[in-house]
Amino acid sequence: MKHLAALGIKYIMTFFVLLAFMSLGGSAPLGTRAGLALFLVVVNYLIGDLIILPVYGNRIAVVLDGVLSAIMLYGLQFISRAVLSVSGAIIMGILIGLTEQFFHRFVKEAIL
Repeated sequence: MKHLAALGIKYIMTFFVLLAFMSLGGSAPLGTRAGLALFLVVVNYLIGDLIILPVYGNRIAVVLDGVLSAIMLYGLQFISRAVLSVSGAIIMGILIGLTEQFFHRFVKEAIL
């Protein structure tokens, strides 16, 4: 149950970043943004929060989540209805990484 709460919080953060800032370097319909956020959350949570964070710490996990998000966003545009430039993907990755800084504190205290 703890993981569902964490995934929900992470999803809301990621979705709002995509909702607010995707227009800076691209575009996507609302449903596509919601789907992209869901995919990013699941992959980043499994890799960044459950594997990397406990072993390597917050800094490495934040950087990994940001880089992984940027790569996935840029790559997923080719199989979704999103259009995103490389610089847009990098900006989104940085913003997601910044939100992860605060999320990891919650994960360390409440989940791990």
